[in-house]
Amino acid sequence: MVSDSSTLRSTRDRAQLILIAAIALAFIILGIVVVFNSVLYTQTMSSSSSIETTSDAQLAELEMARGVRGVAQEVNLNSSTNDIAGQSEAFINQYQNATAERRPAIVDVSVVGVSEPAQATDSDVSLGEVFNSSNDNDGEVGHFKLKLDSNELGSPIRVTSTNKSSGDETQLEISSTSNGFSFNDLEGDHCSVDQSESVVHFDFTTGTIAGGNTGNDDCSIKLINSNETYESLRFNGEEEGYYELIARGDDDLVENGNEVGHLAAWTVDLEYTYDTSELSVEREFEVDVYGDRR
Repeated sequence: MVSDSSTLRSTRDRAQLILIAAIALAFIILGIVVVFNSVLYTQTMSSSSSIETTSDAQLAELEMARGVRGVAQEVNLNSSTNDIAGQSEAFINQYQNATAERRPAIVDVSVVGVSEPAQATDSDVSLGEVFNSSNDNDGEVGHFKLKLDSNELGSPIRVTSTNKSSGDETQLEISSTSNGFSFNDLEGDHCSVDQSESVVHFDFTTGTIAGGNTGNDDCSIKLINSNETYESLRFNGEEEGYYELIARGDDDLVENGNEVGHLAAWTVDLEYTYDTSELSVEREFEVDVYGDRR
């Protein structure tokens, strides 16, 4: 009996030791899992933060490029000084202030210069050619808009574009009515425009009409495809109107056979910086001033 009691006590002691060891091992494993998960969570958060910071930098660069592009388009039309850098300062300052409120980042951009020129004009309609690229390799048109007042337009005005690669001509003839304009669009459909402002703007590059109501008509007036090149643009008919035209290069705008227009920008060089505690970006890149129309 003594032997049996001693054996039972010894067995019980070993069982307790095994139980204690198992509990201790469980706590050790639990600690390892907690530490591993903590490290993994920290790495995940760090990686997520890095990705978010990179996305912020890319977004800021895109927003800056869009803003400077808009400024350049306005300067091209309204200024003969081509001072895009000076005219961009107000936008850049405003953007920096707005960015400081949204992100803990220092964002800056400066206009280094115009890397490729354009030619721009805003003048009275002149019968005949207003654009000719037959003597060079250019032919890209960034902006072409006709501004008309139905009260001043007598006989119809016809606008013709000649594609440089195919030689095909596309025409659009606009006539005045008692309260606006009437024409057959590029799809052959009849369109009418009720003039609601002093001047109606026919934008042949974006295909839009402003200053008049077309009702339910979806008028197709996109004479210029930004992915194509053109040899000639010309007006025929009534001279009562104004037009805006911007083309790549520096010698394709003409009037009565003479070169017209002022120097503008086709491509602008920017220097961009983005700094945070986690990321620093500094690079130069080009902005296609009329890239939003491609």
